[in-house]
Amino acid sequence: MRLPKLPFLLLALLLAASTLQAQAPTIEAEPSLQAGAARVSIRVFRDGGELKGSSPGAEIRLNRRVMGYSPLLVEALAPGTYLVEVSAPGYRPQAVSLDFVEKTFYRISFALERRMGFLSLSVEPADARVRIDGGDAGPGVTALATGRHEVSLSRFGYVSHSYLVDIAEDSTASLVARLELAPFDLGVLSSPRPAFDPRNAAAFGSAPLAFRVSSWGSGSLEILDASGLAVASWDFQLFDTWSQRVIWKGRDPAGLVLPDGDYRAVLVAWPRTPGETPPDTEAKKLRQDLELRIDSRLALSPFGSAGAVLGLLHFPEPGRIAPGTTSLGLSLQAGQGSLRGLADLGFQSSLAHSFGRLSLAASLGLGGQRSGSGAASGNASLGLAWALREAGSPFAAALAGRLAWLGEAGTEASWTRADLGQGLSLELGLPLALAFGAVHLGIDPGLRLGIGLGSGGPGPSLSPLARAGLWYGSYSLRAGLSALGAPTDVASLLEGKIPLSVAAEAHWVTGSSPLALTAALGLDLEPGLDPEPSLALGLDFLF
Repeated sequence: MRLPKLPFLLLALLLAASTLQAQAPTIEAEPSLQAGAARVSIRVFRDGGELKGSSPGAEIRLNRRVMGYSPLLVEALAPGTYLVEVSAPGYRPQAVSLDFVEKTFYRISFALERRMGFLSLSVEPADARVRIDGGDAGPGVTALATGRHEVSLSRFGYVSHSYLVDIAEDSTASLVARLELAPFDLGVLSSPRPAFDPRNAAAFGSAPLAFRVSSWGSGSLEILDASGLAVASWDFQLFDTWSQRVIWKGRDPAGLVLPDGDYRAVLVAWPRTPGETPPDTEAKKLRQDLELRIDSRLALSPFGSAGAVLGLLHFPEPGRIAPGTTSLGLSLQAGQGSLRGLADLGFQSSLAHSFGRLSLAASLGLGGQRSGSGAASGNASLGLAWALREAGSPFAAALAGRLAWLGEAGTEASWTRADLGQGLSLELGLPLALAFGAVHLGIDPGLRLGIGLGSGGPGPSLSPLARAGLWYGSYSLRAGLSALGAPTDVASLLEGKIPLSVAAEAHWVTGSSPLALTAALGLDLEPGLDPEPSLALGLDFLF
C-alpha cells in the first residue's frame, strides 16, 4: 500500500536537494598571515542588489550568536565548525555549517530568496489597465513578494480605484475589482503659449490647446475674435480617451496670419453614449473659456541654450521670449577650443523655458579625457534672465545671472560660455541690444565671482567680464558673431591681458519642423598662447 508513494517521496527529496543546492552560498578561500585565527567576510545579496545595514539588511549569526548586519567582516575568528545563519525580513533564511581553519581568509556570499505568495485578480471591465505597486500587470494569478501591495485600476469612462492587498507566504489572496462608470466631466482648457506670433517658425508660431474629459462625449472648440466671429473651429465626434489636444496656428482658412489682438477659445462638451445615433441633444453642456493673444512683437528667431543662457554662444538674449517656449539642445564639440590638453570631443545638453519676462535654463556637459591622466572634464550651469522691457521695442534690456560649476580636468569649451577656471562661479550681467530692422547689436557688461574648489585651490575672486553680439535674426534663421572677454582680475585688465573667446554661429529651423540645426565655429585667444579653434554642431528641439 505504501509503495506507490515512493516515487513521489523521491521526487520531493530531489526537489528539496535542488533547492538547497540553488541556495548554497558561494565560498572563496585564500591564504592569510593571521596565525591562530581565520578571517571571514560575509555578504548577502537579493534580487536587485546587496543587502546592507540594518534597514534593509540581513542579520548574521554565528553559532546562534548575533554578529551584526551584512556586509560583515570578522577579523579574527577562532578555528572550528560554525553554524552560519543569515535572515532578512521578507526573505527565506539560510543556514550552513562551515569549517574555518587558521591562516585562511574566507569570502562568503549568500543569495536570499524572497518569501512569495500569489494574487488572484478578477477585473471588470476586462480591458481595464492594472498596475501593481506602479508596475503594469494583468488579471489572473500573479506571484508577489509577501507584504502589502497597492493594486490600481483605470479605464477611460470609469472611475479609477486603488486597493490594498496583503500577500502571505505560499498562499493565494483573491481580489474581485469592479470599476464604476464615471460621470461626464470637462477639465480646464489651457495652453502653455497663450500669447504668440504665428509668423514664428516651428512651435514658436502656434498655441497648443489641451483639456481632459472623464468619459465618453462630444464637443466643439471655436476661436473667436474680438467681434465674436469664429476664425477657427474643431469638432469632436466622440471622446474615447482622457487627454485631448489641438494646435491653433493663428491663421485663417487661406493660411494668412490673423491680425494682432485678443481672441477667445470657447470649448463646449456634453456626454454621449458610444454608438448613440443621433446624439442626445438634451444632454447638459459644459463650457470652458481661455483668453489668447496674437502679438507680432513676440517675433522670435531660433536660438541656442548651451551653457544655460539663451541666445548666441557668448551673448544672452535680452528680449522677452514668448511665454511657454521650450528648447532642448544637444551639441557635439570637436577640436581643442578652450579644452586645453583634453581629448577632441565634448558633449553638451541643455534645457530652457520661458515664462514670459522670466527665462530659466540648465545645462550639463562632458568633455574628453586629459591625455595620460584618464580624468574627464564635466560642467553644469543654471541660468536665468529677466526682460526689463516689453516686446516690440527696438531697444531690449535684461538682467541675467548664471551659476556654473566646472570639473577638475581642465577648462570648459568656449561655446558653452563657461568659466575659465575650476570650481564654482556666479555671473551677473546687464545685456543690452538695439535692433536695426533684422540686424541686432548688443553689449553685456557684468561681473564674475569665482570660487576655487579643492585643497590648495584659489580663494574667492571678483573680476569684470564683458560680452558683445552682432546678429541677423529672421523667423527661421539666427546668424551672428559673439565675443566674451573675461580677465582673471582687475590687474590683468589694466595690463591688457584679457582672455577672449569669439564665435560665429547659425541656428536654422527647417520649415515647420520643431528641429533647429546649429553650427558654430569658436576661437579662444589667450595672451601668450596660440589661438585655439573649436567646432560645435547640434540640434535644438523647439516646442
